[in-house]
Amino acid sequence: MKGRKPGPLPSVGDGFALLTVVELPFSAGRHGYRCRVRCVCGTERVVWVTHLRTERTRSCGKCLPRGPLTHDRSRTPEHRVWAKMKARCQNPTDTRFPYYGARGIRVCARWQSFEAFFADMGQRPDGRFSIDRIDNAKGYEPGNCRWTTHTEQMRNTRRTKFVTLGGERLSLPVACERTGLRYAVIQQRLVHGWTESRAFSTPTPHQERQ
Repeated sequence: MKGRKPGPLPSVGDGFALLTVVELPFSAGRHGYRCRVRCVCGTERVVWVTHLRTERTRSCGKCLPRGPLTHDRSRTPEHRVWAKMKARCQNPTDTRFPYYGARGIRVCARWQSFEAFFADMGQRPDGRFSIDRIDNAKGYEPGNCRWTTHTEQMRNTRRTKFVTLGGERLSLPVACERTGLRYAVIQQRLVHGWTESRAFSTPTPHQERQ
């Protein structure tokens, strides 16, 4: 290792493709440090840290082929969604980290690999769609994510306000759709202290002009 300094060590729990670091530092050699990792299948092995960072090692050797990623989708919408998803969950300097990573929202070990993410999620339908977690108490993982529009996400967000309309408990966006009232107007009425009954029974300016 003469004339060469080893790169920074990862932390226990860090994910690389399908692998999660479980023990370090294991030992040092000409490639830098080695550490023990666990694959999503449960297999553990000792690997070079530099091989994790360069994606030369991405799994136990059976779950994914060896060598760096060969996909050509680095400039696609799906890759941008994946990169932003990881940033807000794993990068403390990201502006959205306080609402995701700091709250305990994690990207699963399998989805540390874009290849695996794309295999599970598939192509985004169109530009109106983005990734959404079905259960907001869980992280980004297979079975808990889908491609949805902004309106559908608003129905699912933890910040969505719910109202009672005709004896039924509905999210505010859904209640506005059913009544034909403008979401922004109803939202402002409720913010200014209107009762739900008054907010929905009073025509909006748009309706009055019709």
